[in-house]
Amino acid sequence: MKEALRIDKNNLRLNEKYIYEFDDVFIDKLPNKLPSPDAPHHRIILEDEKMSINGRMFHLPTRYWPQMRDFLDEHLVAGRIRRSSSHIASGTWVIPKDDPIDMPRVVHDYHALNAKTVKDHTPLTRQDDIIEKLAKGKIHGKIDLICAYYQILMEIADIHKTAFKTPFGTYEWLVMPQGLCNAVATFQRYMNWILCKYVGRFCAVYIDDMAIWSESKNTKSMLD
Repeated sequence: MKEALRIDKNNLRLNEKYIYEFDDVFIDKLPNKLPSPDAPHHRIILEDEKMSINGRMFHLPTRYWPQMRDFLDEHLVAGRIRRSSSHIASGTWVIPKDDPIDMPRVVHDYHALNAKTVKDHTPLTRQDDIIEKLAKGKIHGKIDLICAYYQILMEIADIHKTAFKTPFGTYEWLVMPQGLCNAVATFQRYMNWILCKYVGRFCAVYIDDMAIWSESKNTKSMLD
């Protein structure tokens, strides 16, 4: 995309300008490395820390085995998952996408785990508040984070609780997977912490979506 934008850098739309200028930030795929250990971690606090969960081993049609293998290999190489022998393990299945060539969505059945998890009541930003703030700006933008949850590390003591079953063995997440009942609260709190100086001034955060507004193209005016 950057090569295409080089054709006429002086005639770029505002969003293209920033994508070109900050191409190290606007990427389509996470790097093959874990997030910074200094960032907040996700906790899974159970009502009974000695409990055991033996989740259902769902049938995975063999036509999806290559995609599941690709999924596992990608995250193993990046260090986001590892093999597990946990006494808490959940089942896994896939949801096909419209294009059969696309990687199906991998889903973990964390229902039993979530039912025994102490709930985190961090609130989401009210959508009507976001719309009200956006309406006051003359320039609007939106950023959608790539693979947002995978950018949060699991608390070391809770990694084994994320274990999931596949036809190729049991694995566990070192980053926060989708499907955990408190994942939304953890990520909302994380983004509020990262952007605490700017939320309400020129941006609002709703989980992994950021809305941005400004009175002008002058970015300095947004920080005043």
